[in-house]
Amino acid sequence: MAIQNMHQRKKIRNYLRGDLARGGAVGKAVVMGMLERHSKQVRAAVLPEVNKRHTDEQIRANVEPGTKLYTDEAVNYEALPDYMREFFNHTEE
Repeated sequence: MAIQNMHQRKKIRNYLRGDLARGGAVGKAVVMGMLERHSKQVRAAVLPEVNKRHTDEQIRANVEPGTKLYTDEAVNYEALPDYMREFFNHTEE
């Protein structure tokens, strides 16, 4: 409960400073990151926008077919027939 209240106070403070007016994705870069779990190698790319075409291009360019992908629930990662997929829910504790 205390943590939740702390976040609420921070939101109010940011709103009063005008920071929330600049919130959301406006003016921010879209970055897609991938981690190879065994070598711990990270690959990242700046995407022009968030859409399935761009995420699919990055996956195909960087991940071998047949590899299991661990993603969030975003629909961009659905229907990749050359890959297996497991996803996690950001809202679950």
